[in-house]
Amino acid sequence: MKKINPMILQDLKMPDSCCSTPGLKAHCWYKMQPLDHIRDYFGEKIGIYFAWLGFYTWMLLPAAIMGLVCVIYGLVRLESYIPVKDICDTSKNFPMCPRCDKRCPYWPLSDTCIYSKVAYVFDNEFTVVFAIFMSIWATMFLEFWKRQQAEIAYEWDLLGYEDEEEQPRPEYEAVAMETRLNPITKVEEPFISLGRKVPRFICSFSFIIFMLALVVIAVFAVVVYRVAVYAVLAASSDYNMGAVNMATSGTAALLNLITIMLLNKVYEKLAEILTRWEMPRTQTELEDIFSFKMYLFQFVNFYSSLFYIAFFKLSPGRPAEFNRIFGFRQEECNPAGCLVQLAVIMVGKQIFNNFIEIIVPKLQNWWRRRQNIETPDLTEYTRWELDYDLTQYPVHGLFYEYLEMVIQYGFVTLFVAAFPLGPFFALINNLLEIRLDAYKFIVVFQRPMAARAQDIGIWYAILKGVTKISVVVNGFVIAFVSEFVPRLYYTLGEHNDSLEGFVNHTLSCFAVDDFPESERPSGAAAVEFPLRINSCGFNLSTCRFRGYYERPKITILNTTLPNPNAYKFSTAYWHILAAKLFFVVAFLHIVFGMTAILAWIIPDVPKEVDNQVKRENFLAREALRSADQQDSVSPVPRENSRGQDEML
Repeated sequence: MKKINPMILQDLKMPDSCCSTPGLKAHCWYKMQPLDHIRDYFGEKIGIYFAWLGFYTWMLLPAAIMGLVCVIYGLVRLESYIPVKDICDTSKNFPMCPRCDKRCPYWPLSDTCIYSKVAYVFDNEFTVVFAIFMSIWATMFLEFWKRQQAEIAYEWDLLGYEDEEEQPRPEYEAVAMETRLNPITKVEEPFISLGRKVPRFICSFSFIIFMLALVVIAVFAVVVYRVAVYAVLAASSDYNMGAVNMATSGTAALLNLITIMLLNKVYEKLAEILTRWEMPRTQTELEDIFSFKMYLFQFVNFYSSLFYIAFFKLSPGRPAEFNRIFGFRQEECNPAGCLVQLAVIMVGKQIFNNFIEIIVPKLQNWWRRRQNIETPDLTEYTRWELDYDLTQYPVHGLFYEYLEMVIQYGFVTLFVAAFPLGPFFALINNLLEIRLDAYKFIVVFQRPMAARAQDIGIWYAILKGVTKISVVVNGFVIAFVSEFVPRLYYTLGEHNDSLEGFVNHTLSCFAVDDFPESERPSGAAAVEFPLRINSCGFNLSTCRFRGYYERPKITILNTTLPNPNAYKFSTAYWHILAAKLFFVVAFLHIVFGMTAILAWIIPDVPKEVDNQVKRENFLAREALRSADQQDSVSPVPRENSRGQDEML
């Protein structure tokens, strides 16, 4: 999949005809990567990155196919899905409560027709099967990568590199006041005791927690900005829902981008300073600690908005008792759900990151070329002279390559129940990513210093942690975000396996006379729908909102009247809540049990590699035993008093 620049093919001596022609040709995308040549030219560390990226891309293929099957299933069942028909049926015309205070009008549920169709395509009966499959897929990906990594480490002579061959960093040796006997090599080496390191770790950890708290505060500030701007724009005389949503989302996204970019620059510098201050022993330890610190920041940065949409926008309250942030109404999901918003954010962030990754190096090289007024004759320049004009490879360049893919892995696994097409888009992205990374290493950046590495480092532990978290998150997404459990509860009840009336079941009623003055629509927004009962149980003008609430009644002089001041959760709410919690527990036990069995069945090292390593260890022991026996029977020379050797 990786194409080598034709100007260095002679150095690499690569016979691949597909890679020996100028340009990045489209028909080469399916070619296998020349990993041995990448290792020879760039070193083992970059070679392992491309090996991991290629393996991850190949493993995305079955996940992408299953995601397409899930979406196709939803498309096939869409026309016969009763709740979508009810939402799109303008004759039923459920009147919905206003989306903001005073200025927002009542609106028909049929406005969300298209949204509800898209939501069902993603959130259908097959989604649960797909979520379980993705949990198993993630476990198999990690287990099979360990096997692949063991093969690469054996073929490239990297087994035991970090324990036996990697030397301490010069900075570590300069400050180490003690020495110890290396337990592996039995050689004296500089050593810093744990007592000196612990205070540094505690101080560093405190700074990291502080920076992560700043990121959370920044995300919360953007949420407050969104609700405040939405309320101000919605209160304007020329209210327009589409324009308000576009202005609010656009400015909030820009503000969030600027804030996160500034915090990212500060955090990167701080993480690098703190990591070096902790004095890790080797370069591998330094990179692992730095990568872990940076990933914590990026995890909060990229996924906080998704967690907010998935689990906090679901409960905005009810009319007359909305949850408020500094007096402003909390955002709420579309009556058809929050899944589509999750999908837009997941895809949009990946597209934006790829755009930045392509454009920024291009602009840097363009600016460097603009410094030369006259274009020189490049035919007289050597390869290294031409490469000198390229952009210098960043110090943490490979870290950001891994980070981009691991963040994508989180999108693919954490919220895959919300967007089944995530693996498919990730597969398309990675097919381009391999080519793009190859292009950057050869054409955009100067050749980085070759370095050795035994594996992908801390990234495997991060991937494993994300995989465990994804099982929990997907269980809660299916239970609390999707409509799977409410649909199941409704059909298994007294409705004969039919979804007739399901939409009416999920929408609660609110008497418009119960609106407080601070929320009651006024002016043009106060135009009410005709009197509708809609099985609400009281003969008043009503609007609908998402949730399971009921309006209690009071009895006065043997006359039952509605109580305008009290709404409470209905019996169905508590039944569905119990069903959701039961589903989460069952889902976690089933998935964790299946993944544990798979991890136990699949060996970490292929049998051939394991046998070969054992064979080499056996031959080494035999050679050592033979040498010891030969020394024991051979005469030992001894110097006599005259200074001459004599044989004993």
